[in-house]
Amino acid sequence: MPKKNSKRKKQYQKKRPIQRRKPNVGRSSTVLFGFRVLTVVYWIFLTLLLWLPDPRVLLWGWEPSEGPRGYAHIITFSLLGLLIELGRRQKSFLFWAGVLIGYTFLTEIVQEMLPIRAFEWEDIFQDLVGVFLGLGVGYVVKTVGRLTSHASPTVR
Repeated sequence: MPKKNSKRKKQYQKKRPIQRRKPNVGRSSTVLFGFRVLTVVYWIFLTLLLWLPDPRVLLWGWEPSEGPRGYAHIITFSLLGLLIELGRRQKSFLFWAGVLIGYTFLTEIVQEMLPIRAFEWEDIFQDLVGVFLGLGVGYVVKTVGRLTSHASPTVR
């Protein structure tokens, strides 16, 4: 008789749903957290550079207009795009591209309101080139990282 009871108990026991986790692509959560913290700190620094009337205050006297100005915008925004791409996990590529496009327009609109700064379409173009360059390089780095982490080990 005990066998019947045990069968009935098993029939009426609730089945737990299978919890699926996203696959780990070889980066620990500590590394992701580090990228995210670095991204926030860099984003704040970049915003201060773009909104201060005189950014040389934060650059210790270095004049970004020495040489081609476009390189400064492309480099700073590509670094921001790269950090965001390497630190993102759940939001899509297009979401962050949209956020950064909005950010480039917002910074230029705020610059129009500042005393020494001005709105320039050239800056927006250079910022967007940097954003997509950084996001693209980050995407390639993550894709190559996934491919190499899932590759089969070589037999010696």
